Amino acid sequence: MAGLARSCANELPPSLPLLNVKYVLLPDQLPADPEGFERVYSDEMAIYRNTRASDRALIVFDHEVERDAATVLARVRSGSFDPAKTLLLEDAPAPVPQAADPSIVSAEARIVSYEPDRVVIAARLPRPGFLLLLDNFYPGWRAVAGGRELPIHRADYTFRAVALPAGTTTVEFVYQPLSVRIGLLVSLSTVAALAIVGVRERRRTGRARHD
Repeated sequence: MAGLARSCANELPPSLPLLNVKYVLLPDQLPADPEGFERVYSDEMAIYRNTRASDRALIVFDHEVERDAATVLARVRSGSFDPAKTLLLEDAPAPVPQAADPSIVSAEARIVSYEPDRVVIAARLPRPGFLLLLDNFYPGWRAVAGGRELPIHRADYTFRAVALPAGTTTVEFVYQPLSVRIGLLVSLSTVAALAIVGVRERRRTGRARHD
């Protein structure tokens, strides 16, 4: 559960929908509930629930490519940007099949599993679009669907997005930094080398016995 404490700020940040903030804490109860918020507790402090909080994973169909990160950040913080309608990417998305799926009526992104180094999301799209995960874009994360790796795009300045075709897709985000992959490669190489040495040693021992 995300929360945001406010005691001095006069207004909520325009980028609030992107922060997955579900509750706002205030030292005192307001005269009237602000638009989009519902008071759920009022005693020694007031707690308001954000009724328009975004889910951590969502489907977005439209996108724009803006390669300048500063421009993307300015648009995200402008107050007029709607993350549920348009995705701001800093590189061109990977091409996907453009066919629609008439059997799917509405888009859905459901988090199946959420762990620090692994996130699994079941996505359903009536037409091609993007799966946006409101987690930080960071080197070392990989996205896999159906045994195939998907390019991860930096979206809305700091989040992760993958392009998906229409239909049902299970996407697995896995954190595998380069250091881990190098270590695994070294370990496998060591095991292979030891196996080769063992085979050669057995062959040499066998020949010695026959002699």
